[in-house]
Amino acid sequence: MRQNALLLCVIGLVASFIVGCGGAKTSANVEDIYQSSVDAMAKANSYSFQMEVDQTLDIPDEQEMHTVESNLVMNGKMVENPLAMEMVISMNMNDSLMEELDEFENLDLKYFIKDQVVYMQNPMFGDLWVKEAMTELADFGFAFEPSALSTYFGHGLKQAKVTEEDRYYVLSIDGTNEQVKKSMEMLLDAIINNSAVSSLAEEGAVKTEDFLIEKLSFTIWIDKQTRYQEKIEMDLGLSVTAEGQTLKIQQIMNASFHDFAKHKEILIPAEVVEKAIDIETLWDQSMELYDLDGLIQEP
Repeated sequence: MRQNALLLCVIGLVASFIVGCGGAKTSANVEDIYQSSVDAMAKANSYSFQMEVDQTLDIPDEQEMHTVESNLVMNGKMVENPLAMEMVISMNMNDSLMEELDEFENLDLKYFIKDQVVYMQNPMFGDLWVKEAMTELADFGFAFEPSALSTYFGHGLKQAKVTEEDRYYVLSIDGTNEQVKKSMEMLLDAIINNSAVSSLAEEGAVKTEDFLIEKLSFTIWIDKQTRYQEKIEMDLGLSVTAEGQTLKIQQIMNASFHDFAKHKEILIPAEVVEKAIDIETLWDQSMELYDLDGLIQEP
C-alpha cells in the first residue's frame, strides 16, 4: 500500500502539468479559442492519449547533490462522462536514493477505471489485480483525466498568447515568476501535494510562496476546424528551499490526443473485476505476514 501510494504520488505530479511554443501571429481571441476547445473536448467525451514525462530531481544532502531521473510513458483511452479508462504506464526510475524506488525500474503498470473504482496491476504483486475507490485516491491528488491538464492553462489565460501554425491555433504561456505564481496557484498546490517535497509540506516546512518558478513554458495545439486539443507540452523548472537546502525539479512533458468521440465505453475483462482484491485488504494481509515473520524471528 505504501509503495503504491508512493507510485501514485510520482504519477500524480505527472498528471498535473503542461507547456509552450510559437508561430505566425493571429488576430483570433485567446479566450474564445480556449473556451471553444474546452467545449469541443467535453462534447467529444472520449479520446485516446499518449503522455511522456521526463523528470529530474536534484536533491541535496550534507556533502553533495544527488540527481534522480525518471521517465513515464502513459498510453490509453478514456471516456470522461461517466469516467472510464484503460491505461498502461511504462515507468523507469534510475539512480534513486530510496530502495523502494529501485523496484520502479522498467515497470509496466496496468489500470482500468469504471464505476468510480480503479483497478491496478503492478508487476511487484505478480499477476494480482488490486482495486481502490476513486475517493481514496483523491488523497494523493491523482488526476485521471488527461484533458484536465488544460484546466491549469485556463488559470493563466490572461498571460497567454495565440499564434497560428499550419492547421493549429497555438496557445502558449511563457510566465515570469510573479505572474505565474499569482495565476497558477492551483498548479503549485498540486506540485506541493504530489512531489518529492510533499512530506515537507505536511510538516509545514514548505508552502506555495516558498517555490521559485525558474522556467515555465506551457502550450496547447488546437485544431482550427474541430477545436480539439491535439497536443500539450510543458517545460517546467522549479526550486524550493527548506531547512537550508534547495531542491530543484525539472520536468518536460509531451501529450498527444486522437480518436476523439470514438470510444463509447471501456470494457474491463470480467476476471479483473471478479478477482481484484481491495488494496486495504492486501495491505492488512501484508502487515499480518510481516508481524508473523517478526514473531517467528524473535529469539
